[in-house]
Amino acid sequence: MKVHAPGHNDVSPHPSALSGDQTSELTASLFASRRRWKSLAELTGDILFETDSSGYFTFFESRFLPKQEQNSLLGQHSSILLHCNDTPGTNPFHLNDTSRGLRCWLRFPGYSDYCFQFYGTVLYSPSGVPKGTRGLAIDITEETLSSNNRAVRGFQTDIIHRITTILRKRSHTSSAISEALEELAASIGATGGLLLSCPPPESRDETSDVASLAHTLPGSSKEDCDKARYELLKLQNTQTLQEAILSRDSAQDMILCSSSVRYAPPVMIALWRDPGNVWNRNDSFLVDMCLCVFAAAIETEHLREAIIRSSRCDLLTGLLNRESFLSEIQRRLPRLDHEGLPSTILLIGINNFSEINTRYGLETGDELLRQISDKLRDSIRPTDLAGRLGGDIFALWMDGGDQFVAAERAEDFCKNGITLHPGEPCRISLSVGIASRHRNSTETAETLVERASIALRKVKLAGGERWHTSQDESDT
Repeated sequence: MKVHAPGHNDVSPHPSALSGDQTSELTASLFASRRRWKSLAELTGDILFETDSSGYFTFFESRFLPKQEQNSLLGQHSSILLHCNDTPGTNPFHLNDTSRGLRCWLRFPGYSDYCFQFYGTVLYSPSGVPKGTRGLAIDITEETLSSNNRAVRGFQTDIIHRITTILRKRSHTSSAISEALEELAASIGATGGLLLSCPPPESRDETSDVASLAHTLPGSSKEDCDKARYELLKLQNTQTLQEAILSRDSAQDMILCSSSVRYAPPVMIALWRDPGNVWNRNDSFLVDMCLCVFAAAIETEHLREAIIRSSRCDLLTGLLNRESFLSEIQRRLPRLDHEGLPSTILLIGINNFSEINTRYGLETGDELLRQISDKLRDSIRPTDLAGRLGGDIFALWMDGGDQFVAAERAEDFCKNGITLHPGEPCRISLSVGIASRHRNSTETAETLVERASIALRKVKLAGGERWHTSQDESDT
């Protein structure tokens, strides 16, 4: 039995109006009444309490607290336990009328939060003046959390469904991700955010852009984006993020999240709210799930682009393959004719390539092909084309270039060749065949390549390591 603090709320006649025997009898009755109430209440309640007219505890028992901590609450105001009311402004320990089923979260110092359902009534003096509150509370934490979790899961499922629908229905991946990112931000109250596609640390160098900004939410300030970008890259450099994390400072709460992608750079996201609107674990979990959807869409786009590139390019060198090279030339010819410009093609062949493969091995031969492709890339203008037509034959197309400009390029190839290092350095010689097309010519890309090929064969029959120009279409 609790010892009452001064001013408890048992209602009784004033002691001066009773005789000694009557006072003792009334006191015994009151204690018996209290014991009966306490015994019945303990069958259903997890908290039993009484407060005075100001809301201070005069009696408190709970299975959640040791005796000493229960006693320490006596004389303290009941608001000390309040955490988050379903009915804001209402104190279930301090009522103005009978209450049934009021829900309230309590926070016991040093313990977890609990949700209770309160049943209480007002205690009155003989004159009808409210003297306090008596009641009990039942623990409904598990049921409340279960219900809340179902609601949260339903909310998260709805957002994921809307985002995947946007990504599925939009034909352009970039615009679809921007729209889906805005949908996510609006759903969870983010006021700013960005999505990064960031290369891994080991693949960066001092001259590379360490992260390419993929998408930014409208209204995001440059200062906030720079800060978020810095935080994401700092985390990416120090650890692999397995789930979304919350980053807090005095000005802003931020969700940071990264998702590894097998066939594309890692995808990272940062979202923030106005100061004071803090994130919780449900928010971070939702962002983590949405980022997985974004990452999958980005990865799919990278794979699609890779398939397109591989269908147009030579797999070993990355240059245009024969079909794509000829197709691109044929597409350019009407424009060149309209502008009255000539064009020239150079076919570059490796002298004695089969002997190189035999002597040094196929891997050395492949390395030689890659070196030639790099040399071609370094020598072309933005309007030129480079391709590998097959085997050891490479092609260089010059928009607006005549045979004299082409001859300068050919002289450089033949004079310098390619240096290999399969042990000791060795110089590999090249041969070049040239064919020019005059404006308004009826010659197609195929016949132009055929003329350059004939010129190349003549060079190789003559010993190679030189260049030759096909003078006109009659050479075919």
